[in-house]
Amino acid sequence: MRVWSSFIDLKLDLSGQPLVVTVGNFDGVHRGHQVLLHRTKAVAQADNGFSLVVTFKLHTSALLRKAAPLLLMSAEEKLEFFSTMGIAGCLLLEFTPELAGLDPEEFLLRLTDLGAKTIIVGHDFTFGKGAVGNTDYLLDFAGRHGIDAEVVPPVTVDGVVVSSSHIRSLLQAGQVTKARQMLNRPFAVSAPVIHGERRGRTLGFPTANLRLPAERLLPKYGVYFVRCHIRGQEYYGLANVGVKPTFAPAQSLIEVYLFDTTEDLYGAKMTVEFLEFLRAERRFSSPAELVKQMKRDEEEGRRLLALYTAG
Repeated sequence: MRVWSSFIDLKLDLSGQPLVVTVGNFDGVHRGHQVLLHRTKAVAQADNGFSLVVTFKLHTSALLRKAAPLLLMSAEEKLEFFSTMGIAGCLLLEFTPELAGLDPEEFLLRLTDLGAKTIIVGHDFTFGKGAVGNTDYLLDFAGRHGIDAEVVPPVTVDGVVVSSSHIRSLLQAGQVTKARQMLNRPFAVSAPVIHGERRGRTLGFPTANLRLPAERLLPKYGVYFVRCHIRGQEYYGLANVGVKPTFAPAQSLIEVYLFDTTEDLYGAKMTVEFLEFLRAERRFSSPAELVKQMKRDEEEGRRLLALYTAG
């Protein structure tokens, strides 16, 4: 997949090539986003066009509302997902005051100037200065400028419209199985394994520690059954998300205890998939009480492991 960071660079590279474009934040690339991407790819293939995602390095709310939501994915993770779905290219933009200040007509003209022949968006798409542009505006623009436009209807799971904001709420409540239904895959985070205090090793549960950037969402503090991917290998285990309240509270991080491995993981990139929520984080009266609970957690984790790996 090809990636550009400016309108000018993309136009120079793809001058004259018909584009099928979809636009949005795409945080989490959930089921609704996946429908948009599949449709964009299908239309491009049918029309001998170039499928293009226009998205942003940070959430547009960071500038528009001065308070962006915690992100489900990094920009790099979004690009990787777009690529696996077979999208041909991505225009990954900084959402600047200049871009935010374009009125709806000006923004759409930017896309047609690139070569957009079809624009495909979700049902709740808004754009332009003050977010005054909407799907009706897009369809009217398309009719006036001789291009095609499509509005993809909402995708629902159990009667609830799939959205990034709803998925964030589910994760912050520890409801990772419901979030998985909306994402069409387990919620996951990726980060290098960092050095910790080695306290887990002294307790009999050596852990790999991950710390995410402040703008990334962590699920509800607590213990989870997880599946991890490191160096091309798959492992199962437990992850504690939180601040270790039994000891001196610290910056939040993820501590992962992998079953049946002693591999040195420092510096390796680890992807952690959250499969099941076991319990909320809490403070224990002593390290010994914590160890007792950790043993119970491991028993439950190994029970789930047998279910997940059966057959």
